Formats: sequence, structure tokens, C-alpha cells
Amino acid sequence: MTSKISFARWPGDTGLAIKGTSVVIDGVVHCRHSNGGGLVAETTRVSPTAFVGFNALVSGAAQVYGGARVYGGAQVYGDARVY
Repeated sequence: MTSKISFARWPGDTGLAIKGTSVVIDGVVHCRHSNGGGLVAETTRVSPTAFVGFNALVSGAAQVYGGARVYGGAQVYGDARVY
């Protein structure tokens, strides 16, 4: 379980805090996906068979299913669904 991290906000702050193997972005915990190592928010649903590349991000209420591939600097967010 990851505890909440509070940090000061100032102009230019990215909203990023790092704790252990998880990253907190704008108050949401993100962890590395087991298939590709990309960042996946705790608010998302990502299949273990999906590929999320190391520089990719899945956040919000997004869902990534099956053999879908998210790679490069791709960002999947909001209510997006990737099959």
C-alpha cells in the first residue's frame, strides 16, 4: 500500500513525486506495468497481456485490453478504451 504524499506546489512544478517503485502524479499513484514498464495509474484497468512501453502513460479512467500496444511517448487517458 502506498501512502499519500503531499508536496508544495509552485510555478513550474510538474506535480510529480516519487516514492519507492511508484510515482505520484497530481495526487494519483502510478506504477510500472509488468509488460513494458510504462506508467499505469491506479485508477485505470490494464490487462497483463497488454504492452505499455517504458515511456508510455495510461491514466484517468482509461482501459487497455488484450494484446493492445501502447508505446513511444503515447498517453492514454480520460475514458479512452484501447483494444
